[in-house]
Amino acid sequence: MPKRITKNTKTDFIVNMTKEGFMKLCFVFMALATIGVGLSCLPYYLKKGNDFVSGGIEEATTVAIRTTIAIDFLKYSAIVLMAFGFFGFLFLVISASKGYFKAKENLPMVLLGGFVLMCAVSTFLAYDVNVAIFGSHGRFEGLVAFLSYCGFFAVASQLTDKKYKEKLLFVIVAVALFHSVVGIFQSFEATFKLLPTFFGEKYEVAGAVSEHYIANGFATSPYALASLLTMATAIGVCGFMYSQNKKLSVFFAASGVISATACLLTKNIAAVTGLCVVAVTLFVLEVVRIKSGHGLFVKAFLKNPLGRLVFSVGIVTVIFIILHITGNFAFEDSYIILQDSMSRLFLSRPAFKTSGIKIYPHIWKDILSQLKDNFVFGMGFDCIGMKMYGIPETIEIAGSADRAYNEYLNIAASTGVVSLVFYLGFVAGCLIRGVKAVSGFFNLKDNWTRPACLAGCIGYLACGVFSTSAVVSTPVFFLLLGLCFSKTEEE
Repeated sequence: MPKRITKNTKTDFIVNMTKEGFMKLCFVFMALATIGVGLSCLPYYLKKGNDFVSGGIEEATTVAIRTTIAIDFLKYSAIVLMAFGFFGFLFLVISASKGYFKAKENLPMVLLGGFVLMCAVSTFLAYDVNVAIFGSHGRFEGLVAFLSYCGFFAVASQLTDKKYKEKLLFVIVAVALFHSVVGIFQSFEATFKLLPTFFGEKYEVAGAVSEHYIANGFATSPYALASLLTMATAIGVCGFMYSQNKKLSVFFAASGVISATACLLTKNIAAVTGLCVVAVTLFVLEVVRIKSGHGLFVKAFLKNPLGRLVFSVGIVTVIFIILHITGNFAFEDSYIILQDSMSRLFLSRPAFKTSGIKIYPHIWKDILSQLKDNFVFGMGFDCIGMKMYGIPETIEIAGSADRAYNEYLNIAASTGVVSLVFYLGFVAGCLIRGVKAVSGFFNLKDNWTRPACLAGCIGYLACGVFSTSAVVSTPVFFLLLGLCFSKTEEE
């Protein structure tokens, strides 16, 4: 007789669920969550249309009005994120009830709890508590969003089946590939009008022409897309290096190159930094694997992982050179930040007359000056600049950016330095477990998802030096952290 806990047989499937059934349920949920969050901003983009302006104040005003109306549709992305994120905690509860989850050796989760606690305290001490809870209008990255990110980690941390891990990474790459294709079309004058974009324009007034064609996919900003595609590139190249399935290997090879290309077309330093760090990480891991005696160097160039890595990096490097020579690549960081904070959301206006990557020191200095007076508890999520510049509502314009465009400085300014320490400790703990788990891959006891998740996380963290979290990319990072944290059956 099957076990019963209620009179309703529909609720008793959890008690009688096998380990295999639980793993499959975790995978299906995370696959749906990845697709749902990845596509959640589509209504926002489709409502907005394109930023193409050929001249005149009237047309520019029409674009601005359409932008304002479209921003309301971002609330749907927040709802999707919250729904999946909070359901993610349920999987941790189920795992604990069935004895799969053990409290032993789970220090990273304790640190995550400390981070959440400090975030909660900071939220209720914020300049605007409502904004700190739900996020500012158009960003929606408040306390609720960060709790949702933790829910993604919670469910991913319980996935221990190797085959389902590989399938989940396939889904992540597929979603990123969709964003990549969209982003590539947004990046060239001949095709950018075909797809909605907030970071592409051809503006001509009185003979003066301003042209910007920047990939952002459907990810709300080039920074969010760069972070997502950095992780996808790590997974794609790693799958190409190690997958034993020839068809999958070809798919991962193609997706890795396409993702890297679209990542470059976001035209910011975070993208270039992330891709370089991913390449170095994978190179180091493969060299260590060979030196440890667990990886044999095959003479055929494309039959050994190191050769495939060099091949992938070589193709992306050639693409980068071609983009640069043809005038299709330049660091557009200053324009992106102005467009992201002012033209798109009307939240703030960076008062720095700089171009390219020169804007970062100015913004960081500005945020640090605010952090000095809010060192312990920060200013609250999405409340940066509000107190210093006396802004009663986030829709009014400040004299600085509302983001640090450095994820770590942004966390410190939003929720305090203590919160940042907990966050970094949590991330480090997950990565340490990921590094230890890679040794299992070296010993051929595990599959290639281990180095892929590790490289993806490290790439995202490298991007974070010049970007910030976002509702489309950060959930994927927490999923990969959860996979680094989880142990396979052999472990």
